Amino acid sequence: MKRTFILKLLLPLSFLAFVLLTPIEASANTNWKHLDMNSLGYASKQKVLTYNSVNWGEFEGDRQDLFKDTKHVEYQYALHSRTMVMRYKNPQRYYLKTKYNYRKLIFRHGHQTPIITYYMKVGHDKWKFVNTIQFWMKKPIKY
Repeated sequence: MKRTFILKLLLPLSFLAFVLLTPIEASANTNWKHLDMNSLGYASKQKVLTYNSVNWGEFEGDRQDLFKDTKHVEYQYALHSRTMVMRYKNPQRYYLKTKYNYRKLIFRHGHQTPIITYYMKVGHDKWKFVNTIQFWMKKPIKY
């Protein structure tokens, strides 16, 4: 009788200890992969189809340096929607109080002549449309 009481008490406690002591990895850290820029292919020419004049100037001006780092770029890719989210280390992380800046690429129209729509997210801002560009590739894109 005493033995079954102890077993009934220890079983929930051991389960609780297992749950609390098991390290939990954040899903945001495990899903990101290192991006090889060569996988985006080589373009022979490009044409800007649409652009947001406000965000285009902002990206080309003072925000472009936030997306210059090519060594530490990580990405997530959704095959069903052909959407890639790229994560750059933020060089102004103490000023903006965020560790990463993001770019979203939406691929359309094949691999040899893709149309790519770009969005950017800096700090805690919302996604901003930058531009849509059609590329003619010498080496096709992988995505």
